[in-house]
Amino acid sequence: MIIPEDAFTQKTDDLDEKLAGFYMMLIETALKQKRATPVAKRDASEAIYFDALEAGDDDQEFNLLLDAIKTDPCNAAVLLRLKEFFPLTLEEDILATRAVVAIAEKRLGKKTFKQCAGQFWGFIETRPYMRARCELARLLEEAGMDDEAMAELEAMITLNTNDNQGFRYLLLPRYMSRSNLDKADWLFSLYPEEDKWCLTFAWCRVLERLMREDDSGAKKSLAVAREQNGFAEAYILGHRRPPKTLPDRYASGSREEAECFAKEIQNAWSAHPDAIRWLKAQPKTL
Repeated sequence: MIIPEDAFTQKTDDLDEKLAGFYMMLIETALKQKRATPVAKRDASEAIYFDALEAGDDDQEFNLLLDAIKTDPCNAAVLLRLKEFFPLTLEEDILATRAVVAIAEKRLGKKTFKQCAGQFWGFIETRPYMRARCELARLLEEAGMDDEAMAELEAMITLNTNDNQGFRYLLLPRYMSRSNLDKADWLFSLYPEEDKWCLTFAWCRVLERLMREDDSGAKKSLAVAREQNGFAEAYILGHRRPPKTLPDRYASGSREEAECFAKEIQNAWSAHPDAIRWLKAQPKTL
């Protein structure tokens, strides 16, 4: 008997398709559920979910997550975590994650959105929704849908102006690379003191001043940026490449901070060659 060369590949593809179908079925079940899950079952599902997060291995975690979703089919946190165990295509992933956002939004209700507006992350019950939207933004960016991804991040900042998830550090460099000064002004006004301790805001402020043809203001902002984090300049000028592996943590003003934000800040400046030439011409400081 001759086994075709692609037989194993076909079997793997079939298995992946079946597994993905099972996960999408869980999503569909949650979307179709009309009655709210009783509070006791919600609480039980949450308890199982936290047990799953502390599981000793992947198999144990997976089985606990399945128990949790059986107990409460609309537990968005569980659905989001379960997604990691299934081989979804990018298109399926986006579709599923949009659904998880919708499921979480329905559970929160319109009243919660009104009462918690502006400080969404401060309430435990809103966090699965915020994590799901964050994941959706990541997937949209991966799919090349940059405008939609940015809209998700902007909406989450509006919901939670304290921005505990740090979306402003992703948005500001993108605004600068697109020369969108109106949106940049929005973030600068929301976080007016940020450039004194945050690399992204400090170096984007220099670029913003240059784009507004304020040479004097740019030089003053450059002094602040160099004081805040001078390590970033090497990445902006192309003397260093952004690292492939990022540090686990960083302190404000550190080399590690520069490594963490090197790619974003380099992209923002590289969109403006005149600004880079200006920076090269500035006297160096010790």
